[in-house]
Amino acid sequence: KTCICFVEDVCASGGYFIASACDKIYCDESSILGSIGVIRADFKLKNFVQQFGIERRILTAGQCKSQLDPFVDEKPEDLVMVNGMMEKLHRQFIDVVKRGRGERLKEDVAAQMQKVALAPLNAPVKEYEGMGMFDGSVYTGVDAVEVGFADGIDTVEEYVARECSDMQVFVSKQPKTSLLELLAGLGQSASLKAEMFDKGALVRSAAEVVTEYEMWGQYGLLPPRS
Repeated sequence: KTCICFVEDVCASGGYFIASACDKIYCDESSILGSIGVIRADFKLKNFVQQFGIERRILTAGQCKSQLDPFVDEKPEDLVMVNGMMEKLHRQFIDVVKRGRGERLKEDVAAQMQKVALAPLNAPVKEYEGMGMFDGSVYTGVDAVEVGFADGIDTVEEYVARECSDMQVFVSKQPKTSLLELLAGLGQSASLKAEMFDKGALVRSAAEVVTEYEMWGQYGLLPPRS
């Protein structure tokens, strides 16, 4: 069976990791695709807790259990180990995309696009392996097709109408319950309130909202309204 992916908004990083396994990838002209890389971010809070006179205590069993603890200075050995792990994950990501997209990937085109994008800096651009393709770069739909991240510009509605007119098509949509809807539900029965709190629905929903805004914010966008 053929598996086809249709990108509407953003298909980047982990999203593209999944999409690359599909036989075909189609997108809108304004879609964002790519971001083949690995990122880790946190906050250094050592000075923050000291400023408020907070003393933190931590007990561990295992030499590496508290790697990159944000409340203490980072250790060189921790950075080496974490960077090594990220490099391995990045290589795995690249291998998955190469297996999925194969000869459709145009690394030379991606490198040239990157050079053109950096031209306004008026400085020599040093080319490196995976430039513009496996370095975390993202592209809008038309350029994504040019570098091989997508196979064409199309929408699921137009594709189904054109290619599946003689087939029975089933559309499955899973509605999402927003945080506001959960809060509105608190005005209902006591049993519903208890069930929601017992399952931690509010906490999970709030965490999902924060994560979603953070994810879309990487690309200067707001999450779509359901």
